[in-house]
Amino acid sequence: MRLITAVDGTLGIELARAAQPQVILMDINLPGISGFKALKILRGDAATAHIPVIALSANAMPRDIERGLEAGFFPLPHQTHSNQRVHGHAQRCPGICRKRAD
Repeated sequence: MRLITAVDGTLGIELARAAQPQVILMDINLPGISGFKALKILRGDAATAHIPVIALSANAMPRDIERGLEAGFFPLPHQTHSNQRVHGHAQRCPGICRKRAD
């Protein structure tokens, strides 16, 4: 595995075009342009449209997660803390969201 990093969304897009990674991990709150805008650019480019993009963010409220899924970010299994409810999009993504087993 090889990790390539970028300091902002614009450089990340350039690196994605040049390196053709198998997957992209992207923060939503990027310097310069948002992760949503960067995803739109990647999806609009035939050279990068096929690359799965996984969103990483501290914004983990149900509406934030739903917005990311609607934008086209790749859903991943994740867990909530044992004292939290399963996220609101669990019905839309069965098997993705679950409570942590303690």
